[in-house]
Amino acid sequence: MRKIIAALLLFTMNQTLFAQEGEEAGRKLLDSISGFDESLCGTYYLGIYLNKAKSVGSVQITVEKASEEDGATYKCMTTMKMNLGGELFERMQIIFLDEKLSVVRFNEKKKEPDGESSKTTSSRYSKVDGNWVRAFKLNGKEGKTSLKVTGPNYGHLQSQFLLMKILKLDKPAVYSLPAIQWPSAEEIVEADDPKAPSMGKLTLKLDGKLVPDTHRGKNKETYKIKVDEGDNFTTWTLSPTNEIYSIESKGKPGALISGTADTFTDDLKKTKESSPAKAVKVYLEVLSKITDVEDLDKVMDWETVGKEFGGLDAEMAAEQFKSSLKKTDAAFPKTKIPWIMAMLETKIEGDTATITMPGATSFFTLRKTEKGWLITKFPK
Repeated sequence: MRKIIAALLLFTMNQTLFAQEGEEAGRKLLDSISGFDESLCGTYYLGIYLNKAKSVGSVQITVEKASEEDGATYKCMTTMKMNLGGELFERMQIIFLDEKLSVVRFNEKKKEPDGESSKTTSSRYSKVDGNWVRAFKLNGKEGKTSLKVTGPNYGHLQSQFLLMKILKLDKPAVYSLPAIQWPSAEEIVEADDPKAPSMGKLTLKLDGKLVPDTHRGKNKETYKIKVDEGDNFTTWTLSPTNEIYSIESKGKPGALISGTADTFTDDLKKTKESSPAKAVKVYLEVLSKITDVEDLDKVMDWETVGKEFGGLDAEMAAEQFKSSLKKTDAAFPKTKIPWIMAMLETKIEGDTATITMPGATSFFTLRKTEKGWLITKFPK
């Protein structure tokens, strides 16, 4: 028991020391940044991709020198547009940064689907009398929250993006920087007990090693930077000259991949559907009412499905399942099928296949038969 306690104490001490070293390195990094850097200005083009293949949207970040009236060093204007199966998401942000790339002032408007309609959210925040004060407006309702100013704030993509462009990549390093964790508009405007913001931490981890990768079909030597921010974990891929190639979030199918004004929304590659995935596509088309329920007979292993549903025989399982589908509305719009298919990941082992969607807990299983691939299990 003493050895276990000693080991736990040593682990805790090491973690504390590691955190302190990261914070000290972060302070030194910020101390090294001063004045206006014109090389950071310009327009950056990023495509939004599913599984690094299908383009579903775009992000444009334009950085310019702020005016004296702005009370900042940089002005960053960002527009995001995304189309997921016919559902449109739009976001516009204007963020002012100081010479050390910390947020001075933030303003955002976004529009996103909300059931059969859409919801519009706007928010803004700045320093007021020693506090960060943020105001939200959600579909006409308003709310406000605040947090005492204790230092800089690097909790936005724009700050992190420009920081990446000035880092020394060829040496291992860990930098810890302060980043505000803001509640959502819903957690402020609609909650009886609004959630309070908190000062969190952004940790950048560099191993200083070049690794081969591909960027838009071309082989590249790259550096990988791991970024931890609360529950968000991202990997940034950079060139040796700090060009940002991509930003990927752990456990999510989407990625931001840089490009030119002419190419940043192009599909990266044509993904050929596997035979198991084609069976799943038929299943999805039936659920969305594109095709008749009888088409399920082409892709369902009714005998195995029946056993899963209370030991029914194949004929009864097919009859009951198809009958229930006829009584229900479409499970989702047919426009969603292409992007659902783009996110599917297929793993084939012999005569068995598993098809999953990143982050999902349920999945499809299929088996290969003389008729082709048949679904034996599906998400409920």
